[in-house]
Amino acid sequence: MASTPPPNDHPAWEVYDLLRDTRFNAAYYVEKLARAQRSQRWYEILLAVMAPGSAIAGFTVWKTDWGSVLWTVLASIVALLAVAKPFLKMSESVQTYESSATEYRSISSELDSLRSEIAQDRAYGAQHREWLRHIRLRVTRAADSEPIEPPDNSLRAQLYERISLEHPINKFYFPPEAT
Repeated sequence: MASTPPPNDHPAWEVYDLLRDTRFNAAYYVEKLARAQRSQRWYEILLAVMAPGSAIAGFTVWKTDWGSVLWTVLASIVALLAVAKPFLKMSESVQTYESSATEYRSISSELDSLRSEIAQDRAYGAQHREWLRHIRLRVTRAADSEPIEPPDNSLRAQLYERISLEHPINKFYFPPEAT
């Protein structure tokens, strides 16, 4: 049973705030991962479809005057994309997003366990603070390994709203006194 939300200076507040932050980060990188995988898949499909040896290259439409010109232009673009592929580092982006999402999900799970233990113990004591200190170190390491890129503010706004609804403040137990 959740208690009335205390002021933000309650000692357990950091646990809950960090839990919401890690859930947010996990959701953010899961979505960035899904987008990167879709982009990579479409890139691969485009390269396969437009390859000179593909079945599409044999379509009759390419044998017309305008079709021949269009095929030449498309094939040239795809050849440039094929050359650019290693420099786009799509696989590295996928791996980085996957790593960040996995780490934040793991940290979030550990924080959820800490949240549960605080509620069961009906206290926030030294063992909880030590557990939180350990988790904060993990969060720092996770943040250091995040991809370096401008944030997607539109996605961040959507996820912030979702996480706030999924994890309202009144869901968390705040012990009457810090121990």
